[in-house]
Amino acid sequence: MTRATVTLGRTTRRPRRLVRTAALAAAAALLLAGCATDVPPASGPSGAPSAPSDEVTLSVPTSGPWEGRVIGSAENAPTVDGDQVTIDVGAAAPITVEKDKKLRIGFSFSGSCTGFYQIAWAWAQAAAEEYGYEAELLENCFDLDLQISQLQQAINDGKYDAIVGTTVDGSTECDLWTKELPAANILVVPMSNPVCGLDAEPVTAMYSPGTLAYVGGATGTTASWQAFLEVAYGDHAGEKGLSINYPVGICGCATSYGLAVENALEATGNEVDLTISEVKGTDAAAGQALAQQYLNDNPDAGFINVLSWETGQGVVEAVKSAGLEDQVDVYISGADPGLVDAIVAGDVTATNPNYPGHSAWAAVQLLHQIVSGETIPTIVANDGAKLESFSDTEPPFGTFIDQTTVEDFEPDTVDSASARG
Repeated sequence: MTRATVTLGRTTRRPRRLVRTAALAAAAALLLAGCATDVPPASGPSGAPSAPSDEVTLSVPTSGPWEGRVIGSAENAPTVDGDQVTIDVGAAAPITVEKDKKLRIGFSFSGSCTGFYQIAWAWAQAAAEEYGYEAELLENCFDLDLQISQLQQAINDGKYDAIVGTTVDGSTECDLWTKELPAANILVVPMSNPVCGLDAEPVTAMYSPGTLAYVGGATGTTASWQAFLEVAYGDHAGEKGLSINYPVGICGCATSYGLAVENALEATGNEVDLTISEVKGTDAAAGQALAQQYLNDNPDAGFINVLSWETGQGVVEAVKSAGLEDQVDVYISGADPGLVDAIVAGDVTATNPNYPGHSAWAAVQLLHQIVSGETIPTIVANDGAKLESFSDTEPPFGTFIDQTTVEDFEPDTVDSASARG
């Protein structure tokens, strides 16, 4: 596998609403086509990854199945013996599967009721269809007890060869995903939210032994949100603003986002007068109610940042109702299709992307490669998507989408599930 090594460090952030220079786009192009180097795998003696995060590097292969994607140097090399593939995932016992088996995959998405995971599910089905796998959705909609019950039932039934998904609470479910499922000879690929409380770690440290691999780094991580919020807060020094988060307990994303807010404030010198609030629900109505109250009390506010588009739609309506479209900038994470349209329309100032579809597709691709007897990376960063031409070229690969860059961005959608790039 030929790779271009990514240099770790920080990228200077751009000033408010200015297009990044051509030099940054050129740097990204050089990153993707750059000087090829061989990066040695960081792995344990049996092939199961065990290296600490400071020994794991990120790179962008210039050829092969991960061409243009961002992957970690730690790898898992399975053992092939005739028609059997043995996979050491760092659990008590290795997992053995029939070589080239047509897998039965259960997709356990924490927020399966949301638009984000509906996109992920569409791409998951498309990927499974391409490889001839069976795919089934385990719906739970942020219900921790239900997700745990479903996965324990999957262990008892022996229904699945693999589980792909996101935990409702990665810390609570750590043993389930990293010990109990592998012990039942089930391959596990967490995507988006890492398991075992690793949400605030750099992406190079988000792999958990016991799982096959981790796909994410753009969705639901403290580092990616912090990079985005540093731009927003840096653009509004000396101004008032509102930060809207989910209630802690709905999903691990709330804790990660809250930490990102704190880190971004500190990184930008605490120069904004920020009110931090938890919304009473995750829908647009809850977001609108909270934003309306804040704007009534603070008609001189300069910005609002919001965790999700589901809530953010109501914030946009609140800003319009207050007649403050030209005064209040709205920053909403996720780059959902409707959110991208709102940036084009001028209703939202900026977003940073999630790639739910690419994440699901990458997870299935990892499973396909490993049962084929191929060596795989244990970390696929940037949610399995290629870097945008205007992305930062250093971790966490911040991608700031506003009216100057939105035309160059294509969000994952249900309709684009069979046309991955």
